[in-house]
Amino acid sequence: MNLLFIQKSTGRGGAKNSLTESLRAITAQPDLHPHVIVGEPGPFLDRCTHLHLPTTLAPLPEWRKFLDRLRFPAAIKSLAHTLSNTRPDWIISNEMWWGPHAAHLARHLHCRSAVILRDGIATIKKSRQYRLYQNDLILPVSSTIAHALTPDPTLAPRVHVLFNSVSLPPANPADATTLQVLLEPYPLVQRWLLIVGKLSSRKNQADAVRTLRALIDDGHTDLGLLLAGALDPDYRPEMDATIAQTRLADRVAMIGNFDGLTSLLEKAHTILLPSFREGLPRSLVESITAAKPAFSYPCEGVDDIYGTHRTTFVSHESTAPSLTETIRRAWADPATTHAAFQNVRTQVLARFSPEAHLARLRSLLTAPTRTPSR
Repeated sequence: MNLLFIQKSTGRGGAKNSLTESLRAITAQPDLHPHVIVGEPGPFLDRCTHLHLPTTLAPLPEWRKFLDRLRFPAAIKSLAHTLSNTRPDWIISNEMWWGPHAAHLARHLHCRSAVILRDGIATIKKSRQYRLYQNDLILPVSSTIAHALTPDPTLAPRVHVLFNSVSLPPANPADATTLQVLLEPYPLVQRWLLIVGKLSSRKNQADAVRTLRALIDDGHTDLGLLLAGALDPDYRPEMDATIAQTRLADRVAMIGNFDGLTSLLEKAHTILLPSFREGLPRSLVESITAAKPAFSYPCEGVDDIYGTHRTTFVSHESTAPSLTETIRRAWADPATTHAAFQNVRTQVLARFSPEAHLARLRSLLTAPTRTPSR
């Protein structure tokens, strides 16, 4: 089966990480042949090269931009001509933004198309704006996103949850050494609360600083907050002000992008996720896979991760006091929390394994078409 994936942006980010994991699993299958369309050079394209994947570099017009949409038909027709020899069975967009591209390319290349939804922004309204109903399959990565779409009778028959594949890279001793040097300016910290991801208003790391302050005031005086990810310049004033107000400059380490995920998780005591919106929080799955407890705001995907133990690890509200109270309760009853975490981890390892992801993807792509022809 020939699979043609679309991933325009090639920088850092969870969507690219998730697609890389999928491609790694797919390339190990002799009957699956992936090809990737990328819109620009970058780290993701380098990963494709490392996996020996055939790629096509093509500037893709953006559906949301009026002038780009005017040239959309001609650009897609030209790209289809370039890709005619790939003979795809499926064209799969890795994000909502390129769903129109997948559907239109599929028409030219006489195959089927799918679009993966990785963000809670993919509402019915957005899905209609991007005409996702023109794809044969709509694949949300969490049940929460799926449930938001199924009330629409046009979208519902196409919607099928496809959980991410999540695994941890091998530990690199050099990463651990580098991390140790980066954390030397924080001698008061013995236990690190960790957040991995870009520092931004949506990820809301300032609330993690407020949570840290409350936990220290509770008597957990050995705690610090480790933030691994690029800092959005527009978000810097809020972070700087929050750190100053809470008097935690000696406890909050913002180390920027750091590729040694396994070393970060080994260093962490607990993982936090104060995001207002996610698709399926990859960092929670990674931390649980690494046997590190993780506490989260009630963003999309947490039910798929925590199941019946949601109230133990997920705050009732998206506020720092609510997250702090959730952690307090969990730490006050370590035996019960540990048992709950072990149950969560067992389910996570099964649900988000590469094997489970590949099996689900196969079943969706080989099933008879359930939707009306376009």
